[in-house]
Amino acid sequence: MNTRADATRPNAVATSTPSPSSIVDVAVIGGGIVGAAAALASAHAGLSTAWVAGETRVVPAAHASGDWDARVYALSPATCAFLAELRVWPQLDAARMAAIRDMRIYGDRDGRSSLHFGAYEAGIESLAAIVEHRALARVLDTAASFAPGIERIDGLATNVAADDEMVMFGTARGLRRARLVVAADGAHSPTRDALGIDVTTRPYAQKAVVGHFHCARPHGGTAFQWFDDGVIALLPMPDIDGRPAVSLVWSAPDALADELMAEGSAGVAARLTALVAHRAESAIGPIESIGPLIAVPLVLQFASRFAGKRGVLVGDSAHVVHPLAGQGLNLGLQDVEVLVELLAAREPFRDCGDVRLLRRYERARAEPVYAMRGATDGLARLFGIEGSLPRAVRGLGMRFVDRTPPLKRLLMRHASGL
Repeated sequence: MNTRADATRPNAVATSTPSPSSIVDVAVIGGGIVGAAAALASAHAGLSTAWVAGETRVVPAAHASGDWDARVYALSPATCAFLAELRVWPQLDAARMAAIRDMRIYGDRDGRSSLHFGAYEAGIESLAAIVEHRALARVLDTAASFAPGIERIDGLATNVAADDEMVMFGTARGLRRARLVVAADGAHSPTRDALGIDVTTRPYAQKAVVGHFHCARPHGGTAFQWFDDGVIALLPMPDIDGRPAVSLVWSAPDALADELMAEGSAGVAARLTALVAHRAESAIGPIESIGPLIAVPLVLQFASRFAGKRGVLVGDSAHVVHPLAGQGLNLGLQDVEVLVELLAAREPFRDCGDVRLLRRYERARAEPVYAMRGATDGLARLFGIEGSLPRAVRGLGMRFVDRTPPLKRLLMRHASGL
């Protein structure tokens, strides 16, 4: 990301908080991870920024093992590099993170067809880093709250309206004006609606059942995934209470998800113990529960376009994809990085809401977002087809990829964002 400030541009202020009466370059609406990152990246690029951070404060850092956040992210190396540029990556507690160095993917629970990805093969240090939602949200919130050039406004934005010159919106501190509004307020984004951008939502009739578990043997930094009864993923975690641990994300059909939740974490642990025993390389059991499970309904959602008059969409306001590839947050943070790079590199005569800049952003994000959406949706539907013939075809495809090193390397490099 180019963080060089351009003092010749209007409102390019990196050392002071914007005045409430001024027209700021960028207004970010949304207080989650993507919203905080957008506000921070904007300020680092020398753009005066107003950040409407929502109503919920970030939960303080956890310290006890029982307080581990059930929500974790697999952040790609490119995303980690972006967070390092924002100077927040070193603020994360390394003892509460884990690196994914290998992936074992199985076409069914018996592991008759499998696919292996390794960081060594791809020529990178790790395939991804596992980070808790709460920890990442906390460091970004703190950094954006104290960064020069950002006016933080708690509460919601109201009456968002754009004309040819600016965007206006109400806040708890009164009326604010900006050249560009960035909608980072989630899948149900009111800002997206105010910009007149339509959204398509397609429920998967699935829920993601999520929780943490102890494993008897070290996972070695390996992530495991089975395409059977939905998609079952076990992600490597740092040791919890001095014992190896994994995080479960089981994208299960609604009926099965309800059954899993009724069984509770002990019942799911028994299922996982039987599952990991099928192959020697996945034999990390017995599996024991650590805490309760949560279940989240899964949907595919995408906006009809990524920009409106003097406004753009980032993160879940623009796209929600199936979690089987763990790329949802990576996509959202890539949105932010690309947007701010384009704003920082704009011609001196353009302001941040210029329609040509917004079109550049749409073109830059269209291919990677559509490709990831198509890949995750296609895989979710493909592996949801029951029967021996579909299972055999899927197995052949996985074996072909596993035995074609150039194709494997291409897929790994694409997923890592490098």
